[in-house]
Amino acid sequence: MSKLADWIEERRKLRHVKGKDMIVLGDFNIPSENSSLFDAITKNNLHTHSAILGKKGTNLKRDKRYDQIFYHKKYAKKIEKAGSVDFYQGDHHALYPFPEFSMTKEKFTYQISDHLPLWIQLNIE
Repeated sequence: MSKLADWIEERRKLRHVKGKDMIVLGDFNIPSENSSLFDAITKNNLHTHSAILGKKGTNLKRDKRYDQIFYHKKYAKKIEKAGSVDFYQGDHHALYPFPEFSMTKEKFTYQISDHLPLWIQLNIE
């Protein structure tokens, strides 16, 4: 995680790079903002919105927040909104209402995802 943070910072400082407003997102397997992994990725001024750091997780049980979206505050002038999309809402059967499409919860996670998508609205101009 630390090497990724260093690479992002080195790239941001390069004179010939025009697009310095990188957004870093993905499943980083960071269990919480109190984690050493979180400290490693944010050591060079990468930040995330408080709604993404919220108490609800992005896994289907909503108890772990491995997924993250980071940005550099220098380039994001205003953070409008952020959150996750709970397409699951506690039960996968609503997404497959017909018996011929019925599947177990485990099979469901391989068809769609075992994570809820994150989103963030930034003003970068």
